[in-house]
Amino acid sequence: LAYGFAVTSTSTQGLDAPEVYANEFRNQILDFIATNPPRFGVNWACTMDVAIRAANWLVSYDLFHAFGARFDAEFERELMRSVYQHGSHIIANLEWNNEAVGNHYLADIVGLLFVSAYLPRAAETDLWLAFSVQELVKEVGHQFTPDGANFEASTSYHRLCAEMVVYATALVLGLQAEKRSALTSYDHRMHRAQPLLHPAPIPLYSGVGQHEPSPFPDWYIERVGLMAQFTSNTTRPDGHIVQIGDCDNGRFMKLHPSYVPNDPQLPEDQLDHSHLASAIGALLDAPTAQSGATFEHVDSCVVRRLAKKSRCGADTSPSQSQSTTRGEASGEFAVTPGDLREGLHLAAYPSFGLFIYKSPRVYLAIRCGRGDINQIGNHAHNDNLSFELALDEISLITDPGTYVYTPSPEMRNRFRATAMHNTLAIDGREQNDWSEGREGLFSLRDRSKPKVIACQLTHFVGEHSGFGSPHRREISITQSGIHARDRCEAEGIKKIVFHVSPSLKASLARNSTSVDLINDSHTYRLSSADGEWSIAESYYSRGYGSLTRTPVITLKTASHSAAWAIDI
Repeated sequence: LAYGFAVTSTSTQGLDAPEVYANEFRNQILDFIATNPPRFGVNWACTMDVAIRAANWLVSYDLFHAFGARFDAEFERELMRSVYQHGSHIIANLEWNNEAVGNHYLADIVGLLFVSAYLPRAAETDLWLAFSVQELVKEVGHQFTPDGANFEASTSYHRLCAEMVVYATALVLGLQAEKRSALTSYDHRMHRAQPLLHPAPIPLYSGVGQHEPSPFPDWYIERVGLMAQFTSNTTRPDGHIVQIGDCDNGRFMKLHPSYVPNDPQLPEDQLDHSHLASAIGALLDAPTAQSGATFEHVDSCVVRRLAKKSRCGADTSPSQSQSTTRGEASGEFAVTPGDLREGLHLAAYPSFGLFIYKSPRVYLAIRCGRGDINQIGNHAHNDNLSFELALDEISLITDPGTYVYTPSPEMRNRFRATAMHNTLAIDGREQNDWSEGREGLFSLRDRSKPKVIACQLTHFVGEHSGFGSPHRREISITQSGIHARDRCEAEGIKKIVFHVSPSLKASLARNSTSVDLINDSHTYRLSSADGEWSIAESYYSRGYGSLTRTPVITLKTASHSAAWAIDI
């Protein structure tokens, strides 16, 4: 609506007059306030929802004002009274406990930050501002590992949480001096919530290139930059991120949706995360945080304005000790013309459990890590030693995604099961267990003890013990593809599973010794001297509630060891 107001303020050809958009915004806000009184009904049941709603209301209101809209005094009073009620609800219902916190609590404090930053100064709102800044810094240190990856073992939750961080950081950096002084003069004894608020002042730091001191130390600024680098590294050549763990389309602020190209139904492209890296690049004004996008996203413009053109310019290049990237492939093996390994490098995220090999012609992402750092497994899947593969910018082997949560417990469990990932499965057994019933839908008991045995520039070895006897997988990048071997001495028939990209067709050889993956210009062959190949129909989900049929290839063997390859 704010964008509509902005466009029609310049030209109304074929569109409604500007005041139509402003009135619609006003009426929708008032309608919500009238029909959803505080603490009554589903829209107050989850503090995270309350916090995200408040932040989006305020940014929309801010955009209208930036584009020249003016509202009547009665509406302004009702809006800000409701925003205050949102803040009161958040501080009284924080989703925090001593044992573990996650993205819900991060949303709570970021929403409270927006509320307190926009409301006039008072003893209470000063407390909210100081508390939310204190907790923002703490939670970035807790919920993001030193290499910039989110701790919940999900690439999509990395986007959600990093969005919260980038908008909150911009907002704090852009605070007016009078508002910023609240960080040094609040009375912590008035704070009644848990966790505790430390006595004033909030520590302030003068990072490189910052015009004013800020509450963000150098490690914080560096970590925000590395969040963008993680997004860039997990983006495949087709512009989509690797799906690790849950994908539920969760967003903090959706300023400009991306859509699936050439699809007449215009579904959102939930796996395009380029806006996030672009926004962080605008915040930090550092080339290391740029996404390589061909245009500047709307998020970049809004973040830059929230930050008053950013007072944050510290060097976000990862230090040598924290670098996730291992050097170029030249000199480590003989490179011939057309070799897939030419220009190969490795981005390793051991805390998250993701190892990414990239060259101009190959993209290989291997999962080997714990369910999450809290060991709860809220959004983790049984995906150890699974992988995604693209060759010559064509996605071949993909993770099927998530599909849904509570609407279908059966499908929820199916999509996070071992056999729904590109790894070795044994009928009736899982890498990690979950409790039956509704209470088990957001927990995954981590018993698989995954570990990396070797992580070299063209060779990876990892294993897990989820079947009792270890399953070890070796993968090598060769001149023409990848060669691998799976070993597991656990009893039972082994199935090595490959979920095929929906854009490809799969064709089984007559003697069942190989499978061809075919598109308009290339053929890729899965082959093995061990076991028997088969093709069945499975599912792929590109976002929450989305379901597409796609082939799944299985190499079935009774042996304790099976070698296989994928070649052009």
